[in-house]
Amino acid sequence: MKIRVSLTLNAVFLTMFLICLSACKKEHPNPVTSNPDGSTIVTNPITIDVFPVMSTANSGKIYLQTVSIGNDAIVLPITFDTGSAGLTLRAQSIFPSTVVDSTGFKFQNGKDTIQYKGITITNIKAQKNYGSTATVMTQETGNIGYATLAVGDANGVVKMKKMPILFYYSDTGNGVEKANPFAGTFGVNTSNNGAPESADSTQVYPLVSPLKYLQYTNGILAGYKLAMVTLEGCDINTAGSCVPKALLTIGLTANDESGYAINTLNISNPQPVYPQLVGAPAYPNYSTFDPTIPGCLITNSVRRKTTNVLLDTGNPGVNLNLSKDSLNISNYPNLSVTTPSNTVFSYNYNTVSFSTAFDATAKRSVFGIYFFTNFNFLEDYQNGRIGLK
Repeated sequence: MKIRVSLTLNAVFLTMFLICLSACKKEHPNPVTSNPDGSTIVTNPITIDVFPVMSTANSGKIYLQTVSIGNDAIVLPITFDTGSAGLTLRAQSIFPSTVVDSTGFKFQNGKDTIQYKGITITNIKAQKNYGSTATVMTQETGNIGYATLAVGDANGVVKMKKMPILFYYSDTGNGVEKANPFAGTFGVNTSNNGAPESADSTQVYPLVSPLKYLQYTNGILAGYKLAMVTLEGCDINTAGSCVPKALLTIGLTANDESGYAINTLNISNPQPVYPQLVGAPAYPNYSTFDPTIPGCLITNSVRRKTTNVLLDTGNPGVNLNLSKDSLNISNYPNLSVTTPSNTVFSYNYNTVSFSTAFDATAKRSVFGIYFFTNFNFLEDYQNGRIGLK
């Protein structure tokens, strides 16, 4: 049987992870407790490692590391994304070619599900889009499945309950299949991102943050905080190249929020969804909120506009819902965004390494990964809040 390169890399990651797990595990300050299914109970905030990476193209990403998917011990670097909600995983990085290839999943003998190492794949096909008209539009096409997921490394692991996942077998950028697609996206914002059957479908399957599939007790608020990141040049696909950083804390306390400048989000309108499927995991009992911060002010010396702003670790630069001409950017290159909590992010268009795209028809502006190199970020699922400091 032909061995895929991605599976070979997985074996390298897994070997190094297991060596470190046995040889260099640290005592965690807050011992983790679990449910009978092995999922984590968050009784105190839990901090785990992430990998902030600067690519050779002056673009940054933050990665989490999977430890297991279903019953399969598999280590993959997946993108930590504050700009989306829901978990997507590249099917070819998990399943053999007898189960899936670039044309789709291979259901046998008229069956409508596939069972593989604790993972259930359904016959529900779905698509998930990333980006906007001002950037490269990415579309992932696959099938909805269900599995548990554990993320972290030898310094700490959290395991989510069984949840819906889009296992995608096709990943395109502006309609062209990507040569080196990501292993997956861990979307953590407060919203409900629908995965429709097709672009014009009214049948939408809901995907929400995997962190909502943890149990929070002892007065701990559902949510997380991400400490200010420093992007480091390394190759996330080479085991041992990137250094883990203890920057992601899962579970929030009242003291956390009192130390941040808090922005209140608007509650989302519900989306049409599929009826609950037999055997599907229960949907988390949290309200969903529009993840854009309302009432932000974008300014330079000649323009002042109030708009909603998405803070997006998955975006390499800035997207403004303004026209370049209206800003007279050549003569007035100093740009700022000010949130309602009076947090200000400023930069010079001519001197920064990241790009700024302009689209006056967009409904919101987006500030990407470089925002997170300047601020600590907090997201509260229970109350619909984003905190900055």
